[in-house]
Amino acid sequence: MSFPTSAPVNEVVIAAATGAPIAAFYADCALVGLELGGRATDRRVGEIILGRVRKVERALAAAFVEIGGNAFGFLNLADARGLPSPRRLPGEGEAILVQISREAEDSKAAKLTASIALPGRTLLYRPHRAGLLVSRRILDERRRGALLDLARSLPQDAGGWFIRRAALAASPDTMRAEAQTLLEQWRRLEERIASTAAPVRLFRPPDPILEAVADAAGPDLDRVQADDPGILNAIRAHCPEIAAWCRLECVARPGQVDAAVEAAVSAALEPAVALPGGGAVRISETPALVAIDVDAGNRRGGAAEDVALAANLEAVGVLARQIAVRGLAGHLTIDFIGMRRRAQRERVVAALRAAFAEDRQETHVAGYTRLGKVEMMRRRLHGSLRTRLTTTCSGCHGEGVVLSPEWAAHASLRAALRTGSEAGAAGAALVIAAAPGVADALRGAAAGAWATIERRLGRKVDLREDPTMSASTFRLETERSAPH
Repeated sequence: MSFPTSAPVNEVVIAAATGAPIAAFYADCALVGLELGGRATDRRVGEIILGRVRKVERALAAAFVEIGGNAFGFLNLADARGLPSPRRLPGEGEAILVQISREAEDSKAAKLTASIALPGRTLLYRPHRAGLLVSRRILDERRRGALLDLARSLPQDAGGWFIRRAALAASPDTMRAEAQTLLEQWRRLEERIASTAAPVRLFRPPDPILEAVADAAGPDLDRVQADDPGILNAIRAHCPEIAAWCRLECVARPGQVDAAVEAAVSAALEPAVALPGGGAVRISETPALVAIDVDAGNRRGGAAEDVALAANLEAVGVLARQIAVRGLAGHLTIDFIGMRRRAQRERVVAALRAAFAEDRQETHVAGYTRLGKVEMMRRRLHGSLRTRLTTTCSGCHGEGVVLSPEWAAHASLRAALRTGSEAGAAGAALVIAAAPGVADALRGAAAGAWATIERRLGRKVDLREDPTMSASTFRLETERSAPH
């Protein structure tokens, strides 16, 4: 996860009680990030795997590698740095150590790299690449120099180190201890490699929410709120220093947390976002690219060129947040409001580049094309929030989306938890009326979460399957038949 450069995170709100955790990150009350946790199969970026080459495509200078679970990854020769012979791909049937650098998506296999990076909270250990690197998100030259001096004291003979932004809030002793832990972890991995048959997963990174909270940790982070003590305990274990400057609070009424997170998710799935001074940006995701349109609406304030420039610069700030919150990546095309003066267009491009200067996901702003659009590329690690939470709507022949049945199932449980926790609801029977797909998800993938909610409320939450309801919809009913 990455956050806008000028907006240090000062509050995190996590809804985890239903078993499908989601965290919302705020900077001065403005939403700047969303991160999903959940089942191990949902996220594989960062896994280190002893794979087996199943097919070599000489014409593409690439190989398909079996990575376990009947899944395959795609390894380019350009990503084979770190192999014993980096100028050639291994032969079919050979075992190969790889790391997943991008999730599988639709019909595309996961992207692999042979340049391994073992992550800690403040450091990355790179066993196959010597040297020292500092995160470009650490802008203070004095701090960069101090961290490099510290890194030179770490073991250098077997690999290299990358200093993460979280090192800003860590003590030298903490970083040295983490370096030793990473080295020991790598030695254990090497022992497993020598004695294990491929394909096998050797390492799984921490839960994405824990990683994102650690990435946001620092003096600016005031509070982490959650509706479940388990996630707070996991944060303390992953980031022990966080308690020194941040309050970790488990709320008494989970509905407070849940309502905030639900509102954040709903807003992030909306196609249009209003600009503070008038107008809006409209975001459309397609299989090929993300198309963004900036509209001035009825905005007023002087000459047309000045109005356009003001709206475009305002849109840059909004887009920096929305791209991060929605997890947008790949090829992005932005149709800013037209401006004839070259100097004004250059100001917009410069502002866009500055907005992504600290983005952890590699971003390249190409500038204006001959057709007057601004193009940019952002490294893709996984699907966007929309692709991860929604599915194609059959009722509109694939032209729109609805919540996936599993996400809708967890949303229905969050609604039951909110309603059941409210004053005056103790005597009311709770029934989830759900479309067949949502009902199947409640009985299946969300069954454990359903049982957890019943234990937390101290009563049953009944299910009534309603085949007349449209896909991925539900309704919460009580004795008063109050619709949700």
